[in-house]
Amino acid sequence: MVENAHNTCLDVLLKNNDAWESLYSCGLKLFNPSVIRNFIEACIESSKAIDDVIWSDNESNLGQNEVTWLACRYEEDIALFVHFMECCDVEHIISGDFVDVYNAHGWTNETMLMWIARVSSCRDQHTHKEGWDSDPKLTDWVNKDYKREALLIRAIAASLVSTIWLELDHGLDYMLASIEESAEQFSTPEFGLNEMAIDTTIKSIELAKIKIIEHVDEGTVPTHWLDGFVGLFGKEELHTTSN
Repeated sequence: MVENAHNTCLDVLLKNNDAWESLYSCGLKLFNPSVIRNFIEACIESSKAIDDVIWSDNESNLGQNEVTWLACRYEEDIALFVHFMECCDVEHIISGDFVDVYNAHGWTNETMLMWIARVSSCRDQHTHKEGWDSDPKLTDWVNKDYKREALLIRAIAASLVSTIWLELDHGLDYMLASIEESAEQFSTPEFGLNEMAIDTTIKSIELAKIKIIEHVDEGTVPTHWLDGFVGLFGKEELHTTSN
């Protein structure tokens, strides 16, 4: 079924009384969250298997409503939400999923990491219109605890490393020279960092360059940029653990 998903729409339907309804339409609160998580992970793996997005209708990718529902209710599922959205056609889906998740939780460690994804790996033409630089500002939240700024810089640097590593075939010098261009969106105040944009971006670039050189010298491959953070989602240690 997945192999035939190109240029068509697929969905999982359940019989509810005498009607066939989507998993989302049946009411997700009726299901154990682990069941929904397994479904989302299957959607992600299926999309990777065919190297394409899988649409459930003309506006949503398969699993999109379900993963947004999870992330709005459980902060620990925001990482799964990010992994899912990185497999989506974010340019063409019609929804405010990232804003919905933010509105459900406000600024937290997890939503800050989600914001990084929205500005980098999940950026589209609508990102700058979503009000990330509006009150309550991310920068106000970050400035309340110096540890949050350290986490922000580490996480942006990690996302830059993941992006730049795709250019490994071009050599180390090319990768190092490309980092500033890849970080441009973070240095743009309207994307959310306001008065902190330039300074934070410079520090993140410096750290990203150090990490890339380390990986090249040691012959290691960086993991997904979230991997250094997601095991601590919802825990205070997220502030202080090094990557």
